[in-house]
Amino acid sequence: MPREFDIIKEYFQPLSTIKSNAQIPLNQGDDCAVVFESQPLVFSIDTQIAEVHFLEDMPADQIAHRGLAAALSDLAAMGVKPSFFTLALTLTGDESPQWLSNYASGLEKLAQQFSCPLVGGDTTQGKTISQTFQVHGYSENGSWVTRSGAKQNHGIYVTGPLGWGAAGLKAFLENGSDDLKQGYGYPMPKIDTGFAIKNKVSAMIDISDGLLADLMHICKASHLDAEIELSRLPLLDSVIKNWGYDSAVSMALSGGDDYQLCFTAEVSDITPELMQAHQIHRIGRMRSKNSQNPRINCLQADGSLFNPGNHGYQHF
Repeated sequence: MPREFDIIKEYFQPLSTIKSNAQIPLNQGDDCAVVFESQPLVFSIDTQIAEVHFLEDMPADQIAHRGLAAALSDLAAMGVKPSFFTLALTLTGDESPQWLSNYASGLEKLAQQFSCPLVGGDTTQGKTISQTFQVHGYSENGSWVTRSGAKQNHGIYVTGPLGWGAAGLKAFLENGSDDLKQGYGYPMPKIDTGFAIKNKVSAMIDISDGLLADLMHICKASHLDAEIELSRLPLLDSVIKNWGYDSAVSMALSGGDDYQLCFTAEVSDITPELMQAHQIHRIGRMRSKNSQNPRINCLQADGSLFNPGNHGYQHF
């Protein structure tokens, strides 16, 4: 494998030339990057470790894409467009030049799509591959969305489909079809959707750990119960076909890795035109005030309560 600074120069320095909405007078190549700021800076950091957050034998471009997409999804949930990112990458030393090239290509394609250059980071060697992304974006007009603004009787909405991430992982493990693997290997952060709806929503979060786990964050921050209708969940026909309806619902509720958006809003503010343009689905409503122990009720088609069992991914 090439040496550290050769890796940076060959594979990662080209990503510094991606156009950005930020003023970056000093980019890669010094101890620090320099960025001029005239608006509030919104940023998030996300770490992924091999065999925990991705499969080590996945294609290198998918490992890179998954890592950056997961981090960018946090900006989408705040209604913010990305401006630049940093990367701390640990490699084992066994990666070939082709692997490195594919990894850099996966980063570049997604970074180019969102005009988000790589301005710096760190590269080191360890026992397993890990990647830490810090993503940054500017809040236009000083506005952003939090998890705590939901109100009673606001609608609960998601972008879709849900369950594709969990189904994609299952497809990788069971040698399933490539179209199913796409959901796990190439999740797409909903940057444009988050930005388009940020002035219409009351609370928002991205779905990384599963719909129930992430909606519960909104419930707790807003001190409200929630009610969702399972028949309204946006499911993939291919997931139902491969594993059945019940499994598809379970993957949608608690599978995670979808990086779709879950948000609340006045029902009248989310028009049919907006829903169609951004693949938005209304799946329920926020209910009564509950500051002590918020809950989410899942209703089946006949109105009966459904016990989902697993509520989502736990980091530890």
